[in-house]
Amino acid sequence: MEMMKTITAHSRLDDDTDAVNLRSTASAGRHHLEQPASAEAFPRDPTHVHGLSLTYLEGHRIVAWRADHRITRAYDILRNQISQAPKGSGSLMVAVTAPACGCGTSVTAINLAFSFARSTTGGVLLVDGNGAAPAAGSLLGLAPLSNPSRDRQLGGHVRLDAQGVRLDLLRPACGQERKFRPHQLADDLQQVRQVLQPAVIVVDLAAMLGFDEAPPIVAAADVVVLVVAAGQSTRAEVAVCQSYFQPHQTVQVVLNKAQRHGL
Repeated sequence: MEMMKTITAHSRLDDDTDAVNLRSTASAGRHHLEQPASAEAFPRDPTHVHGLSLTYLEGHRIVAWRADHRITRAYDILRNQISQAPKGSGSLMVAVTAPACGCGTSVTAINLAFSFARSTTGGVLLVDGNGAAPAAGSLLGLAPLSNPSRDRQLGGHVRLDAQGVRLDLLRPACGQERKFRPHQLADDLQQVRQVLQPAVIVVDLAAMLGFDEAPPIVAAADVVVLVVAAGQSTRAEVAVCQSYFQPHQTVQVVLNKAQRHGL
C-alpha cells in the first residue's frame, strides 16, 4: 500500500486511477441498519484466544500488529484519518471494498483492524463479509470452520492475538461462503454492534461491481475504504463505485500495488 487519500462521494475523477486527484469529504450523520429479526445473540466473549504465527502473518503481508514495521505507518495514517470521521453512538463501522477482485481488500482490512487494535480501547472486530471468496481466515493462518451455524451466515467468532495485539474475528463457516444473503449480513452486523459492542468494526467485503452483498453494507457504513490497484482498476470502475456512496459518508481511497517511489 503506497498512498491513501480521501474522495468525495459523487465527485468526478480528473485523471486515471493511478494518478487521481482525490479530495476531502465532509461527513455528517449516519445511516442506520434496521433491527435484526432474529433474537439469537453472538457470544460476547469467545472461549479461546488464538495465538497467531507471526512469521506466517508477515509472509502474507499482515504487519500492522507491529508498530515498528515500515509499512505499518501507512495503515496508521489511514486509521487516524478514519478516526476523525463523525459517527453516531455505538461502534464505528468501516467497510473495505474494491471495484473488482484482486485489488487487495483483505490484506488492507486485516492490517487496518490490527492498526486500530493497537490504539483503540473498547475492542476491534474484523468481519469477513466476502461471501464470494472469504480470505481473512486463510491470511491469518486459521483452519476453515467446520460447523456452520444453521441459521446464521457469520458462524465463527474467535479472539486473535499477535504479540499481545488482540482483535476479534467473525467469519463464515465452511460451506456458507456462497450462501451469503446481503440483508442477512446487514442484520448480523447490526446484532454484532448491539451484543459485542466493539469500538470499531472493520468489514472485509467483496468487490462492489461483481457481487450483490457489498453495496448494502457500504451504504450502512460510517466510513468506506475503497482499494484500487495501480495498473488494474480503471477510472470508469471507480466512478461507478462512487455512485453507491452516501453524501454523508467519509470515503478513503487506497492506491495499492503502486511502484515504489522512494519518498
